[in-house]
Amino acid sequence: MMAVEGKRQKALFFIHNYNDIDHLTPVVDTLMRQGGWDCSLVFYPAHTLGSVRLAEDWRLCYLRDTWGVTVEQIDTIDPAFSWSLKLLDLRNALTGWCDKTPFLGRLFGRDVRGLLPWFLLWRYFDSVLNLWFKHLSPTGRRLWARYAPDVVVIDWGRTHLLLHPLLALARKKGVRVLQLPHGAWTYEGIFSHESQFDPAKLSKKGRTPDTDPDVMVVDNLYKAVRTKYQGLRFDQMRFLGLARFTPQWLKTVTSMSRAQVKLAGTGKPRLVWFTTWLMACDRQAVIDTLAALERYADRLDIILKVHTRNPAHEVNDYGRLLPADTRIRIVANEEDSLAMTAWCDYVLITQSSIVYDAFVLRKPVISLQYTHNFTCMWDADGVGEGISSTVDIEKLLAKIADGDYVSSYSEVDIQRYLRLAVYGGLDGEQVLSTYCELFDQAAAGRPLSAGLTFEQTIDLWKNEHRVIAPAVRDLLDPPSH
Repeated sequence: MMAVEGKRQKALFFIHNYNDIDHLTPVVDTLMRQGGWDCSLVFYPAHTLGSVRLAEDWRLCYLRDTWGVTVEQIDTIDPAFSWSLKLLDLRNALTGWCDKTPFLGRLFGRDVRGLLPWFLLWRYFDSVLNLWFKHLSPTGRRLWARYAPDVVVIDWGRTHLLLHPLLALARKKGVRVLQLPHGAWTYEGIFSHESQFDPAKLSKKGRTPDTDPDVMVVDNLYKAVRTKYQGLRFDQMRFLGLARFTPQWLKTVTSMSRAQVKLAGTGKPRLVWFTTWLMACDRQAVIDTLAALERYADRLDIILKVHTRNPAHEVNDYGRLLPADTRIRIVANEEDSLAMTAWCDYVLITQSSIVYDAFVLRKPVISLQYTHNFTCMWDADGVGEGISSTVDIEKLLAKIADGDYVSSYSEVDIQRYLRLAVYGGLDGEQVLSTYCELFDQAAAGRPLSAGLTFEQTIDLWKNEHRVIAPAVRDLLDPPSH
């Protein structure tokens, strides 16, 4: 498909969770600033955990008010989409029944449970799903009639079964499908937890079609290797980085009223801990850390900012670990995470890419390594104060309270880390313009060459003397590397 000279190009973006909005809105904003593009967003409800409010989300409101970008819910375009959700709900119910069935023994070497009706139905139900999504669902035709896009944009993921009718139609019509980040890969390696240390689990095929994009945009080498084991080829990937954490976008959003906190300050140094789910932490280490923070809460203004997903549960979980007369405050989605980062003087982090805002905004970062058993990329690179015990956190809190804190890492360290781990090998100022280049190439039917290749990224890491985790080195397909 070739772009028509002078014609405004149409980009159709799909969102289904809070993170998608974080990462896709800066791309939409950049395309509209460049000119020559009309962008539309369609929300399809799937695993949203109640986190998306189309009429209220401040980033979506900004796109609507500033650029006239349309944001619609998919079932207003295709009422039959509800049948897709019902079919997936039934599949999830069957999976749940199977998971709850205890082991009953073996017959001729086969698991006896496989003969139970719900196991048999579960095994063959994907044939029904494939029939619906490949041939019967009208979703693709109705969306195409509404938008007739020149580029289709989806988020990361191995399969987008709900969107398969539209994606198959795009492939048939020669329209490029771009897979953009909905998050960041922050781990030192391609596994997020020891329980995942098996590449076969990543590469195991399902019975429904995998997504096959023209390009998947990745942020760093580890995400690319993980993605290859999930089924994509290295030549389908381009390293462009994360638009959400670019200096230009952070300048735009921090100037908005929604990015200003409503909390009243106390005049003391402000320290915000971006907590993560307790189930992903060493619970006792979290309790000990809260106790240490409490001992300094008379000299520091300490805030816990809980995760944006399931915030009510997190407020309760962390609130129960604090004493009744605590001086530590807890906030949830009533305060934006970026606003909290811009407001505070110090950032405490467990494990979350929200720390990248702090790096770009030059906020001192304190990494609580002992509260979890992940290894984060910034810890491996020595960016942020790596804290290995509650004794160390108390010493650091004392320095902050006394005004004696001096960072152990430099601005050069930060920029190197951002370039390799966050910006896909590019400088931060290049990321958004490189996204525009990719979209222009996609709409014009030209080779998709924007950003770096996998081979260029390997060479960059070597030139920067960035150590590659041994387990990942063993998985790379060299011949030359």
